[in-house]
Amino acid sequence: MVTEEQNRWLADKVYWIEENRNDVQYHPEEGENYYYNDKDESLGQFQVLKAKDNLDNGMQAMAVAPIVDGEPDTSQIVIAYAGTNPLDSKDLSTDIQSLGLGSNKLGNGSDLSAENLVFSDSQFVTALDFADQIAKAYPEAHITSTGHSLGEAIAMYVALKNGWSNVGYNGPDIANLISDKELLYMQTHPEEFRNFRNSSDIIGGITGNKTKTAIYAAGKKGYMGVQDILSNHSLTVWQFTEDGRLIYADGRISTGTAMSEFAEIKTSVTLQMATLRGLKDSFSSGGYTSSERIFLDSSQAQLIGSQIAAAAQTCAESIKKTCQEAISQAEQLWQDAVQQALAASSTLTEAEVKEALSLGGVTEETIVGATKTVFEAIETEAGTLAESFAQINSEINKGIASKLASDSELAGRFSQWQTQLSQSS
Repeated sequence: MVTEEQNRWLADKVYWIEENRNDVQYHPEEGENYYYNDKDESLGQFQVLKAKDNLDNGMQAMAVAPIVDGEPDTSQIVIAYAGTNPLDSKDLSTDIQSLGLGSNKLGNGSDLSAENLVFSDSQFVTALDFADQIAKAYPEAHITSTGHSLGEAIAMYVALKNGWSNVGYNGPDIANLISDKELLYMQTHPEEFRNFRNSSDIIGGITGNKTKTAIYAAGKKGYMGVQDILSNHSLTVWQFTEDGRLIYADGRISTGTAMSEFAEIKTSVTLQMATLRGLKDSFSSGGYTSSERIFLDSSQAQLIGSQIAAAAQTCAESIKKTCQEAISQAEQLWQDAVQQALAASSTLTEAEVKEALSLGGVTEETIVGATKTVFEAIETEAGTLAESFAQINSEINKGIASKLASDSELAGRFSQWQTQLSQSS
């Protein structure tokens, strides 16, 4: 899957779509391959599947696929949207009229008098249209969105409307543009809209965080002048690990890998179901036989069972990692408390310091022990749930195997149809 670092560069490169810009190396064109980062070819390449520079409202967008083994992998597509060009009045109007006022129309004109205003669809409306074109052109693809600044706000909006996931940077909140029901969804599913922000970015934070999707991952850099404001809003502030995960200002590493693995599972299911539908269509031309029905039902049960089990295992592993990190942090907190107390009183021994801390209710048990109790219980419950789904998947496979063992003719047809499926995938 496309990493957080690769998304960062897509959020940057989409700005280059604007033909009027003469401060970029090139304007990405459809059908061409480009490096995510021209200065670091190890990040790989992507192909532009479709690009749009909307002259009416200033929207720039591109849909891309990663290059895998020399070819574009259209099973996974990212749609990137450009942010605000401070020299483009249409972008500035979108910031005010759409993000600030929640309007889906954009008024442009030489002045603000009603008779001189020319209305066009806002960037949010045309962004949805662009996304719809991509979804129709690649119906089996797993599509995500990204962007920076206004572009990330648009990307979140598009992801929300389409049921996609999003990873982007420095985006203003979109609460003014959505319904109460949609707002509640974003508030309860923030992991699907991962909007990384700098806590001192007054541009990205200008509309607040009502959707609860902002992840304040960058450090504070005080903003006194214009240059500081722009710096805090820049993509250059973000740092990443070798495997493309974002590094927080305090050294923590983004745990977005679980979402990537879920996306891979979803893509796998989508592709396999499409292949199965193809075989199903060939069966239905003459009506389904009992053997064909058994095969289709069994194949769907196996597919769903295996992928649910895989998703549960991925979730359990992610929870385990989070729990272990929480326990480690609690252990470090206890050690720091003891060391700070020792430093404050050179006359006390470590045992005496711990005794003094205990009088205030601070002990290894209250900090580390209590944390272990809570998180180990969560880890155990997640592991048990994953085992349950694995058992269900095993029972499905055993049931099918038992049926085939008692019917050699059916087993032969199953083998033939499974070969057809593997050749089609």
